[in-house]
Amino acid sequence: MKNTFRLSLTFFALLAATGCNMADKKSNMEKDSIANDTAVKDHVGGVETFETKLDEEAGDYIKQATYRLLLEKEANQVAINKSSDKKLKTLAENLQRHNRQTLARFSQYAVSKKVILPSMAADYQLVPIKKMSKQSAKSIDTAYLAYLKANCDTTLALYEKARANREQDFKALMLQESKVLSAKMKLITEVESPAYPKQ
Repeated sequence: MKNTFRLSLTFFALLAATGCNMADKKSNMEKDSIANDTAVKDHVGGVETFETKLDEEAGDYIKQATYRLLLEKEANQVAINKSSDKKLKTLAENLQRHNRQTLARFSQYAVSKKVILPSMAADYQLVPIKKMSKQSAKSIDTAYLAYLKANCDTTLALYEKARANREQDFKALMLQESKVLSAKMKLITEVESPAYPKQ
Protein backbone atom coordinates (compact mmCIF):
# COMPACT_ATOMS: atom_id res chain seq x y z
CA MET A 1 0.00 0.00 0.00
CA LYS A 2 2.87 2.35 0.79
CA ASN A 3 4.46 1.67 -2.59
CA THR A 4 1.13 2.36 -4.30
CA PHE A 5 0.82 5.61 -2.39
CA ARG A 6 4.35 6.70 -3.34
CA LEU A 7 3.72 5.90 -7.01
CA SER A 8 0.47 7.86 -6.93
CA LEU A 9 2.18 10.78 -5.20
CA THR A 10 4.96 10.85 -7.80
CA PHE A 11 2.44 10.70 -10.65
CA PHE A 12 0.32 13.54 -9.32
CA ALA A 13 3.38 15.64 -8.48
CA LEU A 14 4.28 15.43 -12.16
CA LEU A 15 0.68 16.29 -13.03
CA ALA A 16 0.78 19.35 -10.78
CA ALA A 17 3.98 20.60 -12.40
CA THR A 18 2.66 19.92 -15.89
CA GLY A 19 -0.60 21.70 -15.13
CA CYS A 20 1.27 24.84 -14.08
CA ASN A 21 3.40 24.75 -17.23
CA MET A 22 0.33 24.37 -19.43
CA ALA A 23 -1.41 27.20 -17.59
CA ASP A 24 1.69 29.33 -18.17
CA LYS A 25 1.58 28.61 -21.90
CA LYS A 26 -2.12 29.43 -22.07
CA SER A 27 -1.51 32.67 -20.21
CA ASN A 28 1.31 33.60 -22.61
CA MET A 29 -0.99 32.90 -25.56
CA GLU A 30 -3.55 35.27 -24.08
CA LYS A 31 -0.89 37.95 -23.72
CA ASP A 32 0.21 37.44 -27.34
CA SER A 33 -3.38 37.81 -28.49
CA ILE A 34 -3.69 41.09 -26.63
CA ALA A 35 -0.38 42.33 -28.03
CA ASN A 36 -1.62 41.55 -31.54
CA ASP A 37 -4.87 43.48 -30.97
CA THR A 38 -7.00 40.33 -31.01
CA ALA A 39 -10.17 40.80 -28.99
CA VAL A 40 -10.25 38.69 -25.81
CA LYS A 41 -13.53 38.14 -23.97
CA ASP A 42 -13.37 39.21 -20.33
CA HIS A 43 -15.40 36.40 -18.72
CA VAL A 44 -15.04 37.92 -15.27
CA GLY A 45 -16.33 41.39 -15.97
CA GLY A 46 -18.52 40.38 -18.91
CA VAL A 47 -16.98 42.94 -21.28
CA GLU A 48 -14.27 42.91 -23.93
CA THR A 49 -11.26 44.92 -22.80
CA PHE A 50 -7.51 45.09 -23.19
CA GLU A 51 -6.99 47.05 -19.99
CA THR A 52 -5.63 45.64 -16.76
CA LYS A 53 -4.54 47.18 -13.49
CA LEU A 54 -2.23 44.31 -12.54
CA ASP A 55 1.28 43.60 -13.80
CA GLU A 56 1.75 40.57 -16.05
CA GLU A 57 3.64 38.46 -13.51
CA ALA A 58 0.95 38.86 -10.85
CA GLY A 59 -1.70 38.12 -13.47
CA ASP A 60 0.07 34.89 -14.37
CA TYR A 61 0.28 33.83 -10.72
CA ILE A 62 -3.41 34.30 -10.02
CA LYS A 63 -4.36 32.49 -13.24
CA GLN A 64 -2.14 29.53 -12.35
CA ALA A 65 -3.57 29.41 -8.84
CA THR A 66 -7.08 29.46 -10.31
CA TYR A 67 -6.24 26.47 -12.52
CA ARG A 68 -4.98 24.57 -9.47
CA LEU A 69 -8.27 25.23 -7.65
CA LEU A 70 -10.38 24.23 -10.64
CA LEU A 71 -8.50 20.95 -11.00
CA GLU A 72 -8.79 20.22 -7.29
CA LYS A 73 -12.52 20.95 -7.53
CA GLU A 74 -12.86 18.12 -10.04
CA ALA A 75 -10.79 15.74 -7.92
CA ASN A 76 -12.84 16.60 -4.84
CA GLN A 77 -16.03 15.77 -6.70
CA VAL A 78 -14.65 12.37 -7.67
CA ALA A 79 -13.95 11.64 -4.00
CA ILE A 80 -17.39 12.87 -2.93
CA ASN A 81 -19.09 10.62 -5.48
CA LYS A 82 -16.91 7.52 -5.37
CA SER A 83 -14.70 7.33 -2.27
CA SER A 84 -15.14 4.29 -0.04
CA ASP A 85 -14.16 6.27 3.06
CA LYS A 86 -16.68 8.53 4.82
CA LYS A 87 -13.88 10.65 6.28
CA LEU A 88 -12.51 11.26 2.81
CA LYS A 89 -15.94 12.24 1.54
CA THR A 90 -16.27 14.73 4.41
CA LEU A 91 -12.75 16.04 3.71
CA ALA A 92 -13.59 16.53 0.03
CA GLU A 93 -16.78 18.41 0.92
CA ASN A 94 -14.85 20.69 3.30
CA LEU A 95 -12.20 21.35 0.66
CA GLN A 96 -14.90 22.22 -1.86
CA ARG A 97 -16.17 24.91 0.51
CA HIS A 98 -12.64 26.26 0.99
CA ASN A 99 -12.12 26.34 -2.77
CA ARG A 100 -15.40 28.13 -3.49
CA GLN A 101 -14.46 30.83 -1.00
CA THR A 102 -10.96 31.22 -2.48
CA LEU A 103 -12.30 31.34 -6.04
CA ALA A 104 -14.78 34.02 -4.96
CA ARG A 105 -11.95 36.11 -3.50
CA PHE A 106 -9.88 35.63 -6.66
CA SER A 107 -12.85 36.61 -8.82
CA GLN A 108 -13.53 39.75 -6.79
CA TYR A 109 -9.87 40.74 -6.97
CA ALA A 110 -9.70 39.97 -10.71
CA VAL A 111 -12.72 42.16 -11.42
CA SER A 112 -11.13 45.06 -9.55
CA LYS A 113 -7.93 44.62 -11.59
CA LYS A 114 -9.64 43.78 -14.90
CA VAL A 115 -7.87 40.42 -15.13
CA ILE A 116 -9.36 37.53 -17.11
CA LEU A 117 -9.41 34.33 -15.04
CA PRO A 118 -10.10 30.81 -16.36
CA SER A 119 -13.57 29.54 -15.57
CA MET A 120 -12.81 25.85 -16.06
CA ALA A 121 -9.89 23.48 -16.47
CA ALA A 122 -9.00 22.36 -19.99
CA ASP A 123 -9.94 18.85 -21.11
CA TYR A 124 -6.31 17.74 -21.42
CA GLN A 125 -5.67 18.81 -17.81
CA LEU A 126 -8.59 16.70 -16.62
CA VAL A 127 -7.49 13.45 -18.29
CA PRO A 128 -5.64 12.03 -15.21
CA ILE A 129 -8.55 12.94 -12.93
CA LYS A 130 -11.01 11.25 -15.27
CA LYS A 131 -8.79 8.15 -15.26
CA MET A 132 -8.76 8.23 -11.47
CA SER A 133 -12.56 8.33 -11.42
CA LYS A 134 -12.69 5.01 -13.29
CA GLN A 135 -10.60 3.15 -10.70
CA SER A 136 -11.92 1.08 -7.81
CA ALA A 137 -13.07 2.96 -4.72
CA LYS A 138 -9.98 1.94 -2.71
CA SER A 139 -7.64 2.99 -5.51
CA ILE A 140 -9.47 6.30 -5.77
CA ASP A 141 -8.88 6.92 -2.05
CA THR A 142 -5.12 6.47 -2.45
CA ALA A 143 -4.87 8.43 -5.70
CA TYR A 144 -7.07 11.27 -4.41
CA LEU A 145 -4.97 11.87 -1.31
CA ALA A 146 -1.77 11.67 -3.35
CA TYR A 147 -3.23 14.24 -5.72
CA LEU A 148 -4.22 16.57 -2.87
CA LYS A 149 -0.73 16.54 -1.41
CA ALA A 150 0.93 17.19 -4.77
CA ASN A 151 -1.53 19.94 -5.66
CA CYS A 152 -1.23 21.68 -2.29
CA ASP A 153 2.57 21.55 -2.39
CA THR A 154 2.59 23.05 -5.89
CA THR A 155 0.07 25.74 -4.98
CA LEU A 156 1.89 26.69 -1.78
CA ALA A 157 5.15 27.08 -3.73
CA LEU A 158 3.27 29.24 -6.22
CA TYR A 159 1.89 31.47 -3.45
CA GLU A 160 5.34 31.87 -1.91
CA LYS A 161 6.80 32.99 -5.26
CA ALA A 162 3.85 35.31 -5.84
CA ARG A 163 4.43 37.04 -2.50
CA ALA A 164 7.64 38.48 -3.92
CA ASN A 165 5.61 40.49 -6.43
CA ARG A 166 5.80 44.29 -6.25
CA GLU A 167 2.00 44.74 -6.08
CA GLN A 168 1.25 45.29 -2.38
CA ASP A 169 -2.44 44.33 -2.44
CA PHE A 170 -1.61 41.25 -4.49
CA LYS A 171 1.07 40.25 -1.97
CA ALA A 172 -1.52 40.64 0.80
CA LEU A 173 -3.95 38.40 -1.09
CA MET A 174 -1.28 35.72 -1.62
CA LEU A 175 -0.33 35.85 2.08
CA GLN A 176 -3.99 35.39 3.03
CA GLU A 177 -4.36 32.45 0.64
CA SER A 178 -1.15 30.87 1.95
CA LYS A 179 -2.73 30.78 5.40
CA VAL A 180 -5.96 29.33 4.00
CA LEU A 181 -3.98 26.67 2.14
CA SER A 182 -2.02 25.79 5.28
CA ALA A 183 -5.35 25.19 7.03
CA LYS A 184 -6.45 22.95 4.14
CA MET A 185 -3.19 20.98 4.36
CA LYS A 186 -3.79 20.46 8.07
CA LEU A 187 -7.22 19.00 7.32
CA ILE A 188 -5.63 16.61 4.84
CA THR A 189 -2.91 15.39 7.21
CA GLU A 190 -5.46 14.88 10.00
CA VAL A 191 -7.45 12.39 7.96
CA GLU A 192 -6.90 8.88 9.29
CA SER A 193 -7.62 6.26 6.66
CA PRO A 194 -6.24 2.88 5.62
CA ALA A 195 -5.87 4.47 2.18
CA TYR A 196 -3.57 7.13 3.64
CA PRO A 197 -0.95 5.33 5.75
CA LYS A 198 1.19 7.39 8.11
CA GLN A 199 4.72 7.77 6.77
